[in-house]
Amino acid sequence: MITPSQTWVSTANMICLLGATPVFVDVDRGTLMSSAALIEQAITPRTKAIVPVHYAGAAFDLDPLYALADRHGITVIEDAAHATGTAYKGRPIGNQGTAIFSFHAIKNMTCAEGAMFVTDNAQLADRVRQLKFHGLGVDAYDRLTLGRKPQAEVMEPGFKYNLADLNASIALVQLQRLDAIN
Repeated sequence: MITPSQTWVSTANMICLLGATPVFVDVDRGTLMSSAALIEQAITPRTKAIVPVHYAGAAFDLDPLYALADRHGITVIEDAAHATGTAYKGRPIGNQGTAIFSFHAIKNMTCAEGAMFVTDNAQLADRVRQLKFHGLGVDAYDRLTLGRKPQAEVMEPGFKYNLADLNASIALVQLQRLDAIN
């Protein structure tokens, strides 16, 4: 998996936790982001994904990157930790493919801690929903909003990646103020 050298350790950690090898590419001195041209030099037959990093509220140049990824059949997972509310050519970051946003205390939109995963891949979204709350088949949202009955059936080992109610409440207020914050 290819990612820029200018990133926070969590980007590399995600790659390693998937059992993949991070391949770091240089960044442009002007943008502090990588580019499709720099990434292309690092692509090998073993490359499975590219993780571009939007940096300091600026958007990565996505059109050439997605064209490159399409040509090689490589998945793109956007690290949008610095891009909540950012747009690329009039389109919000996270409106295509898969992106991950951070709500850590130092970000422009915060709820003290937490993140948001977005994707246009329905199968991947279902898989993430399944894993996000310990691998349980039904979570609090399902029970309260959809009226589904509680269950404690673990479908498979999962993680504790859902926001606490307090953090989610703060995030909703921050989201309403996002344009003013940015």
